[in-house]
Amino acid sequence: TEVRYQDQVRAALHANRIYPRRARRLRMEGEAVIRIEVLRSGKIVSSQLIKSTGHHVLDQTAQEMIRSSDPLPSVPLSIKQLPVVLDLPLEFKLQQ
Repeated sequence: TEVRYQDQVRAALHANRIYPRRARRLRMEGEAVIRIEVLRSGKIVSSQLIKSTGHHVLDQTAQEMIRSSDPLPSVPLSIKQLPVVLDLPLEFKLQQ
């Protein structure tokens, strides 16, 4: 059930996905990992960058994607441990 919830969260983040024009132009790529804590309602109560992309602009964009996705889908009742803590990889990769 937690895996399904993570998939729902990823889908919500993907809907708010952006790739900054400047980062595209400079061919910046990387993967950020953001740790979030989510209440039953889907409200994000904390988020923290735990792995940098190596590019400040992409790290800021990853954090903005989290903010613009709040609230997330509500946490299923079958998940008892609250708040739910998720480490979410957010990849910025240019198409070849």
